[in-house]
Amino acid sequence: MSSVHYKFKATLEYKTLTFDGLHIGVDELKKAICDKENIRTESFDLLITNAHTKREYTTGELVPRNSSVVVQRLPRDNALKLPKVQDTANSGIVQ
Repeated sequence: MSSVHYKFKATLEYKTLTFDGLHIGVDELKKAICDKENIRTESFDLLITNAHTKREYTTGELVPRNSSVVVQRLPRDNALKLPKVQDTANSGIVQ
C-alpha cells in the first residue's frame, strides 16, 4: 500500500490517504480527498500543491507515493449558489 499525506492550507495536521501503485493521478487524488472530507465536487474544486517544492499539480499529472501535499478549496465559477435571503412567508414567524 502506498500513501499520500495531505493537509488543508488552514490546518496544521496531515492526514493520510492510501492507494495501490507507485503514484496516483491528480484527478483521482482530488476525488478521494473530496469523498473522505465530504466536499461537494459540484460546488468546489481543489488546488493540489507539493508541500516541499510549492509546485502546483495540474490535471493529468501523477503524484508520487509518500508525497506531502497542501490542498486548497476553491469555489467553481459555474457553481449553483444558495440564496442569501430565504422567503419568510412559510418560515413559521408570526408577524
